Amino acid sequence: MFIHRELRFAVMSVSLAALAGCESLDNVMGALSSEQAAKVQEECGLIPPKSRVKNAVHARRRAYLECKRKVLEEQADPEPRT
Repeated sequence: MFIHRELRFAVMSVSLAALAGCESLDNVMGALSSEQAAKVQEECGLIPPKSRVKNAVHARRRAYLECKRKVLEEQADPEPRT
């Protein structure tokens, strides 16, 4: 019975932590402004289309999303990092 109580507490803690993290995702999941979208398209190109060859798409998609993340970080923090 004691293990079930600990497990239930752990599940509730993880659920609350996940819900708290969802609040901070609003900016990440929100739509880009037209300037941000233009900059991302200029730097990274268009988002790769989905295809039936999943492994190839995942690699291209990951590369695109990484490029997009870097572009948006540079726009948010225009100072070069040393």
